[in-house]
Amino acid sequence: MPQTTDYQTRVKAIREARLRLKEVEEAHVAALRSATQKLAQAKRAREKTLKEAQSQLRSATSGYDSRVTGAKRKVEEARNGELLARLASVRLYDNRLEAPEGTVPLSIDIKATVEMSTSTQKGKSSGIPEGLLLLSTPRFDSVVSFRGVPAATAHQVAANINTAAKNASESLRTYKQRLDVAEKELKRVTADRSEIEQASARLEEVEADTHSVDQAEANLAAAEANTEELGTRRRELLALDPTAKVKEIKAPGSRLASSQPLIWWRERSRPARIALIAGGSLFGLLVLLIIIGTVAGSPNSSKTAAKKPVLTLSLTQPAGARDVTTEASYKIVGTASSDARVTVNGKASSRQGRQFSLVVPLRDGENVVNVQAIKSGMSVKKQTLTIVRQLPPVVLSLQGGQGGITVRQPTYTIKGRTTPGARVRVSGRSASVTGNRFELTVQLSQGENVFGVRADKTGLASRYTRITVVRRLSTAEISQQRAVRRQTFMNACTTIPFNQLNKNADGYAGTRVKYYGEIFQIQESSYGGGMMLFSVTDMGYDIWTDEVWVNYTGHVRGAEGDKLTIYGTVVGTKTYEAQMGERYVPEIDAKYIVE
Repeated sequence: MPQTTDYQTRVKAIREARLRLKEVEEAHVAALRSATQKLAQAKRAREKTLKEAQSQLRSATSGYDSRVTGAKRKVEEARNGELLARLASVRLYDNRLEAPEGTVPLSIDIKATVEMSTSTQKGKSSGIPEGLLLLSTPRFDSVVSFRGVPAATAHQVAANINTAAKNASESLRTYKQRLDVAEKELKRVTADRSEIEQASARLEEVEADTHSVDQAEANLAAAEANTEELGTRRRELLALDPTAKVKEIKAPGSRLASSQPLIWWRERSRPARIALIAGGSLFGLLVLLIIIGTVAGSPNSSKTAAKKPVLTLSLTQPAGARDVTTEASYKIVGTASSDARVTVNGKASSRQGRQFSLVVPLRDGENVVNVQAIKSGMSVKKQTLTIVRQLPPVVLSLQGGQGGITVRQPTYTIKGRTTPGARVRVSGRSASVTGNRFELTVQLSQGENVFGVRADKTGLASRYTRITVVRRLSTAEISQQRAVRRQTFMNACTTIPFNQLNKNADGYAGTRVKYYGEIFQIQESSYGGGMMLFSVTDMGYDIWTDEVWVNYTGHVRGAEGDKLTIYGTVVGTKTYEAQMGERYVPEIDAKYIVE
């Protein structure tokens, strides 16, 4: 009977011990679950904040790019100039005049005149005004035909061209001021990166702020290590029932393993151990087997599990998350947990106690450096740095500036200063460099010549600029070109018998012709240009007949009855009112008149 009572008492004690252990285990599991959830929440919150900071940086970068693009577009619009007038293929801007033969800057040497006429075909008026816009510029002469433009509009365009040419200096000054304002705005917009810098600083701050995650990890480690009461309850149970199974409790990623049977055995006195083994009881045998199975793998014989260490990583160089240097390499210096492995961009750093260092090579511009502290079984500590390598620029200045250079010779020597030892190339050609001076003679074509000048030197940032040289023809070249054009035109002219020309003048439209004859009638305006009825058939005895209508520009010295030769182009049939009524004659636009 007493044995039965002892057994019942023992069973009751074991049951109560198991209940107490279960309560402690549930409380421990709840603490681990809560710490794990808080760690996950901290990580999600940090990830959300990180994504928001990254989105703000992308938005700031996009806004900056949009503003720069808009400013560049305004500079391009200002550089293209303001369109003041247009007629046919002629365009007048506030800084230049564009014609089929080329483009010239505005100057007082530009002159424009308009000649209007009403032509008919097969005896009927077309009702559509036609005319010629005559341009005289320092580079070329141009005759531009137009059709369907009212005479008042055409004369207004010519007046606009002459006014702009007369006020060329003021127009160019206004153009340059507008361009200067646009370029300054582009420079200001390009330099204003404050929004990007603020967003970058915010992102760096978020990336560096791991306090909440670190604290949550530390709380989880503390919860994992807080097993003192759990161990007490397990020992109580095992003291009553050495065969009792106790489960291992750990949070996800936990490195703590239960070794409570071994702890219990080591806490027994030697006589108690001998009594258990010598007794040959089933309890003693099971305890012995459990001890043998766990002693080899047990890393800890202390009464309580050791607290989880926290991995540390901090930098002393650079002091912040961003630094600027001109050197080709940069030394990363910091401290970390002594038992952690520290890598910089994947390469192991040298260690001296807690301090680590590593020299990283740099390329021009921004360099992203990733520093990591790694220890088996623990979360990796990371820091991301940006090291900017800004090279000092090489010296590059041009003698005479970058534009506004006008010459009349076929070559030009580009000269300037640079850093000694630098290489200078002009549109791909190497310039001669002596000390800090360089020069290269280039060939010029008529009009604008744009050359790109680039200076390079190892260890310095390259510089690039452009120089524009305007090549104008010399007086002799202009005279020669005019003479060649004149002779070429004259050589292409032919004399069509008057009866053939008069029969079908419209059919010969566009044909270059030459006629020698007598002025029958002439009218000339005060500003130059006019018309004449020109007799082309010599009847003998100084009697001339068969008139053609001739339009001309400039001035003719001769008067009625004088002889001359005209070179021009057939227009068609001209209708005009004479004393005898309407008369139809061939019409010719004179290009050259030889008196």
